[in-house]
Amino acid sequence: MKIFRFPKKQNALFILGILLVGFSLFSYQLEQETVLIEFKEPNIFRPPAFALKNDESVDSDSNIDAVANIGDDGATSYLDAQTLNTVDQVISEGQGSGYVAGTDVEDFMDAITDSQTPTDVGTYSDYTEMQDSDLIMNTLTEVDSGGGGAITIEGVYTGSCKKTQTCTLSSVTVPTSTNRAMYVFVSAYTKNTGGCAGTQEESNVDWDTAGVNEAFTNIGCDNTNKDRVSIWKLVAPTEKTADITISHTTSNNWNWGGAVYGVYVLSGVHQTTPDDGFNGNSGNSGASTVSVSSATGDLVLDVVATSTALTVDGSQTEKWNFQSPSTVFGGSSTEAGTTTVSMDWTFTSATWGAAGISINPSGGGTNYRFDREFSFTTLDFNDANEELAMRTGTIGTESLQIYVWDSAAWVLLTTIVDANDNVWINISISSYLDSATEYFSFRDATVSSDTTLNTWEFDSVLIHSWNDDTNDYELQWEHQATSLPAYSTDNAYSLTIYGFISVGGSETISAEVWNSSSSSWITVTSFSMSTTEQWYNQTFSCGTVGVCGTTMTWRFLDSITSADGTQNTLNIDYSGLYIYSLTMTLTEATGSVTIQPDSSDYALSENPFNLVIDAGENFDIQIRGIDVTGTPVGSNWMWFDTDSSPAGYTQLTSSYQTLYSNQAFSTTALQFWMWGNIPPPEQTAGYSFTLEVRIIKTP
Repeated sequence: MKIFRFPKKQNALFILGILLVGFSLFSYQLEQETVLIEFKEPNIFRPPAFALKNDESVDSDSNIDAVANIGDDGATSYLDAQTLNTVDQVISEGQGSGYVAGTDVEDFMDAITDSQTPTDVGTYSDYTEMQDSDLIMNTLTEVDSGGGGAITIEGVYTGSCKKTQTCTLSSVTVPTSTNRAMYVFVSAYTKNTGGCAGTQEESNVDWDTAGVNEAFTNIGCDNTNKDRVSIWKLVAPTEKTADITISHTTSNNWNWGGAVYGVYVLSGVHQTTPDDGFNGNSGNSGASTVSVSSATGDLVLDVVATSTALTVDGSQTEKWNFQSPSTVFGGSSTEAGTTTVSMDWTFTSATWGAAGISINPSGGGTNYRFDREFSFTTLDFNDANEELAMRTGTIGTESLQIYVWDSAAWVLLTTIVDANDNVWINISISSYLDSATEYFSFRDATVSSDTTLNTWEFDSVLIHSWNDDTNDYELQWEHQATSLPAYSTDNAYSLTIYGFISVGGSETISAEVWNSSSSSWITVTSFSMSTTEQWYNQTFSCGTVGVCGTTMTWRFLDSITSADGTQNTLNIDYSGLYIYSLTMTLTEATGSVTIQPDSSDYALSENPFNLVIDAGENFDIQIRGIDVTGTPVGSNWMWFDTDSSPAGYTQLTSSYQTLYSNQAFSTTALQFWMWGNIPPPEQTAGYSFTLEVRIIKTP
């Protein structure tokens, strides 16, 4: 007789199934002869439990594939997924491989500059106080620029040429403005020495020869050897955009070794006495200098020519500095007027010529002005978000405008008003930032006839640039169960999960089981969790060796695995496995009854026999008898039925016959009855047989 051992239930859902079949030794007397029938007593040493299904819950989180789980269960844990109740393990999606952390940079202003027109005017108390955020203020203060006729540089244009009778400054703009003037400065290397006469100097400078054809006047010239400088002026030029031509009527000796030239377009210039005359100097050394008599409110301009590279003095604002197509280097700069202004440049020792001139304002009373440039030189200019951020102190009654230099012109960004005391001003500048160096300016809103002195305080001036996080929310979370029944081909496996996913979109959750032999994940086909809280049960195949065994691991995966910007959570109330037998044979006997050999039906005293089956799939119950001593089964003496009446009963045979078919899985209580019918004649014999009941998965 085969001894069957069955898996023991692992949790409180355990249901007993009791099978009572057969009876023990009995005897009776008939004409002094004994008829003996024995139902064989089995050797099953276990509680009377028929557990076709093991319900195994998760007993740990896992990292079996050595790849960190993606997600976070916070204050919850796998313990909350062991029992079906109101407490869930809640796992939020974590960041996957596509996640890119954002950046956040604050770059304070770097320097006070005057690289773009017009010339700066106004003062700072300490501009370095704008390079941090400590509530110590830098004060911007207007200065009296000389009344309503303050000199403004409306534009600077440059060019170069070599060995030509005519050179051109193209597309020069004289804007609509008052008290206009233009000054052309030439740095040239002549063919011969003595280059301020005859063919050694340009003979004509003209404005718009094809149109208004207005001629410049030569103010003066200076040279040493062949390095020559000259200055030309035109007062009240016609407002328009046109060309300036610089030429000699018959010769190209004046720019034989090349020429560098430029023009200042000015407004606010005294129309009767626009300047104080030419100041020139020349020499042979490593530095040039020219002394210019001037006055407060004047603007001093200079020009230099030599044959080596130039460096401007730090007190001056450089406007151009470059080499012609040949020998000569030319430069020009500006400086605010005072009693005497020294205009200086340095270079490798060589011959040189230099000149300067003081431009007079139109005058006419007090006019307070502020127009100062500042710059950034190490910007991170490719970020998604870029703002100019300024922290104010006390703001004057006059509004202050903020400009950015863009495409060779100043563009107004915002206007700061009196009500903007002690606040942060943030302005988007993403459309303007296109290089590491950018220029900005503070400019007073009232540019003429301003008789009120205003000040403005700033604690910080910076550019804030940042990129937001690029999210890639993903979920990969492992559960594991241990101490499971050993794998058998008679076992079937089902992943049993109760929970849901909270989702903003169409994301679902799938599952995989681990194959320890191949160290790979196997997909649980058709498993898909949605936003509905319910049971998600899915049978899976153990496939090759390594999937099913005493330790099993499964994991949950989200369906959107890249560029997922929505963070979802997986709520698990129960996570586990159903492991159930596909075939089970039970053998058990007890009880006693007297059977007369008279062809009558005698019910066994243990009727009915009760079976309580806990199964994981639909099942059939089959029954048969195996003769041990004699042939009570083979002689057709034993019968069975599923009700208490022998009418319609079925003869017990040595082959399995179906007692119940296609019973629904779960816990099911069933019964059956047995009868004995032994015909005469009288005989003396001993009979025994084994009764077997088999529970099998419905085909």
